[in-house]
Amino acid sequence: MITTFQVNSGELDDKLIDIIKSNFPNQEIVIDVYPLENIDFEIPEITNKKIINRINEIKSNKNIIFPNIDIK
Repeated sequence: MITTFQVNSGELDDKLIDIIKSNFPNQEIVIDVYPLENIDFEIPEITNKKIINRINEIKSNKNIIFPNIDIK
């Protein structure tokens, strides 16, 4: 499962960590953080095809799920 969160850095708190922990209990995970203006297919650091496809879906407003998550 790949989950993408888009939040303002001023909204980050322990609740987001708790959400991530509940979605991926006792698993090794990778967290990449990019400023929104830098999310681009041209970023050479992103090599995972699933992540690249997900970024392209987000950019074209496809397969976007809006879960009811309150991180404030």
